[in-house]
Amino acid sequence: MPIASVLKPFVDHYPYELSDQFCGDETYIRVNGKWHYLFFFFDAVKKIILSYPVFENRDTEAAIRAMDEVLRKLKEILENLTFVVDGNPIYLLAQHFFAQHDILFDVKQGIGLTMKIPYPRNIDL
Repeated sequence: MPIASVLKPFVDHYPYELSDQFCGDETYIRVNGKWHYLFFFFDAVKKIILSYPVFENRDTEAAIRAMDEVLRKLKEILENLTFVVDGNPIYLLAQHFFAQHDILFDVKQGIGLTMKIPYPRNIDL
């Protein structure tokens, strides 16, 4: 039995003190020769990974399930709860799904990344 399967329940049910700011993204990985999608969500303030499921599809259901793993770790739904994600519309659809079940939070989408590098920068190549 892999040690990860023994430790996962302890990690998933640990009583973390979480903030109200979460970030998430998805990437693709190969599992047994087939492409899958790994969804990561973490506490943006405390830097704690909270959700890391793998799905065959990058769709709204996957986003809902990944976000639900985060929400289950909260003692209560916080008033200023925010998810920061990329521009994929599946996260807005997931937000609407949860709103239908009276679970309200904000979704902020960032499209593209920019990196500000201080100038001048001396780099020896």
